[in-house]
Amino acid sequence: MAAAGWQPGVIYRGHTDLRGFCEQVSATYRGLHFMHLPKIILAGDRARARIHFQWLGVIRSGAAHSGQRTASGYYDVDYQRCDTHGWRIAHRLEKACAGRTDESFDLYIAPDIA
Repeated sequence: MAAAGWQPGVIYRGHTDLRGFCEQVSATYRGLHFMHLPKIILAGDRARARIHFQWLGVIRSGAAHSGQRTASGYYDVDYQRCDTHGWRIAHRLEKACAGRTDESFDLYIAPDIA
């Protein structure tokens, strides 16, 4: 992922790293990931695509905390065709362009001391 706002860039390599990232996100958020139609350029056994995305999610980290998260941006994806497995992702860069988190906290009402 490319750096965005206060978030540093992060690199995930291989299935194990990607699985760990997905498990981390899924432990915090539930949501819908909308991927738009890609623009693809083919060049023999290689291809490149740009895919815009929107993400809408909710968080409930405890009885007194909930929230909503939205994000939008794009993926630049390089593909490589191999003889044994067909088309595979060789590299993907995620670039968030906008995001927002709205949080709700239960209100504490102090007991009446009068």
